[in-house]
Amino acid sequence: MAHSPPLTRLARCARTAHTARLRPGAAPPAASIAPPAAFLLLLPNPSTGHVRVGYGLPQTAAVVELRVYDQWGQPVGTYALTDEALASGVWLRLRAGIYLCHLVADGTVRAKERLLITAER
Repeated sequence: MAHSPPLTRLARCARTAHTARLRPGAAPPAASIAPPAAFLLLLPNPSTGHVRVGYGLPQTAAVVELRVYDQWGQPVGTYALTDEALASGVWLRLRAGIYLCHLVADGTVRAKERLLITAER
């Protein structure tokens, strides 16, 4: 009998999550299916001043924007995340500090990320 390598904890959890047994023809319970989540990607983080922006939404939105706030909650800027802007690359240029970035789709905050900008060496 061949011995398989031990599974990592994450792999065991993923395998267990996908092997739930259902009666033939039964639909999974609605509560067990998580809706897709929105995400905001800021790279690199921490950075020395130039940050590339990426995001994902579970459904399309008419208006998508990135709102940036400083560590005291004061607005720093609002950036429209249009398809044209994302194709050419959306970059933020910020001074050293801690920022809170909100991904807003159709007026609703969908994701939040902290961003650390360090002084250049």
